[in-house]
Amino acid sequence: MALTQVSTDGIKDTTIATADIADDAVTADKLANSINTEIAANTAKATNATHTGDVTGSGALTIANDAVTGAKIADNAVTSDKLASNISVGELAVTGDVHFNSNTNAGKDVYWDESASELQFNDNTYATFGTGEDLKIYHDGSNAEIDNNTGTLNIRSASDVRFKVANTESGVNILANSAVELYHNDVKQFETTSVGISTPGYLYLTGDGKEIRLGAGEDLKIYHNGTDNFIKNENGAFKLLMGSEYALTATANGSVELYYDDSKKLSTNSTGVKIESSANTTFHLTSSTSSSASIEFGDTDDDDEAEIWYDNYSKKLCFRTTEASDLVFYRNGTEKNRITSDGLTFNGDTAAANALNDYETGTFTPLLVGYWSGSWRTTTRDGNMYATYTKVGRLCHVQVYFNAYQITGNGVGTSAAIWDLPFTAAGNSTYGILNVSHSNAFSNCNAGNFYVSQGQSYALSSQYGDNDYDYCTWSGDDTRYLMFSGTYETQ
Repeated sequence: MALTQVSTDGIKDTTIATADIADDAVTADKLANSINTEIAANTAKATNATHTGDVTGSGALTIANDAVTGAKIADNAVTSDKLASNISVGELAVTGDVHFNSNTNAGKDVYWDESASELQFNDNTYATFGTGEDLKIYHDGSNAEIDNNTGTLNIRSASDVRFKVANTESGVNILANSAVELYHNDVKQFETTSVGISTPGYLYLTGDGKEIRLGAGEDLKIYHNGTDNFIKNENGAFKLLMGSEYALTATANGSVELYYDDSKKLSTNSTGVKIESSANTTFHLTSSTSSSASIEFGDTDDDDEAEIWYDNYSKKLCFRTTEASDLVFYRNGTEKNRITSDGLTFNGDTAAANALNDYETGTFTPLLVGYWSGSWRTTTRDGNMYATYTKVGRLCHVQVYFNAYQITGNGVGTSAAIWDLPFTAAGNSTYGILNVSHSNAFSNCNAGNFYVSQGQSYALSSQYGDNDYDYCTWSGDDTRYLMFSGTYETQ
């Protein structure tokens, strides 16, 4: 550009443009006094100071509050580098998106997305609440977290609170003035009610030894220990009811009671059990038609020492002891009968010699024989014969009747004898006597007796007369009869 010449003669008559003056070349002392006076006067004004062009001065220039309005600032004139780092505003209204960029922790930013109406927090960027950052809400890249580290976390709602999972499935519903509902796979499985809780399914306690506890003092416990199931009552009596009727009651250190139709039928006591009823009392033992029903007796060492059973197959009531013990029957506290290994005794008598060990009845077939000069002679007979016996213990009683018979053969005229008695006589007892009550069978006596020889199963005849002892002999005449009876001791 053309230079304006300035000499001692002054400045040529040419216009001096702003560009012709160097920066900071015009100082205050180069200005006319009138200009300085005007600048000083305008600078001192508190309001409405008007200047044309650049304003310089030796002191600070102050712009009055609210003097620079939005209308006086050109669009896009104020950029981020023109804002102070500690700028403070009373109210900030922003139209459009806002990005809070963390220079210290890269990527941990916050965005306001106007179009989505969302305030977005990047992963591991916290929304914190409380002076000590006591509550934090954030997402760690995998999970969402609500972290309260002071006091109680309260969630309040004017109506229901519902928790959803998998976007649409119900998880937990907290209903105002009503139930709390728990769901499994969008199906309600548990809820509270006005009187407790309710579930449409099963209640599982996993793990052995886990208990269901009931009562203010946890007095009733139900659990499984891995092997057995337990219902444990620790206070008062345990009572089982069917509807309003008692079925069972159990008392600690006391009885157990069983009921039928709300009426007690059986109870335990310190010595055993008691069966009771207001009407006739019956104790029933039943079994299948081919089996037995039994009551067994014993102790802690052997629970099968004695038994009473009914044999359904043979229709017998049986008593049995498994050891060498007696079976004793009492009446009014007094022993009446005892069954021992020796037999049946009476009235407290336990002597083996007095035991009744057999009882039977039957018939037998005796033979009429003759005895002469040390030898037996057989006879033959015809006619009818009746012979019966009853054996009680070791005593055998016989009754014999021969009617309308005739003895023939070698026995005629020999001493009369009876063979084949039903049992052999004892070897150390006195003779047994069979008394002839009616007879015409003898040729030498009207009546006589038979005596049973010791250790034998036959009886010999005898008669008494004139202080003599002799045998009765068989008559050979026809149409004879003989009737006798008696008792002898058997082996």
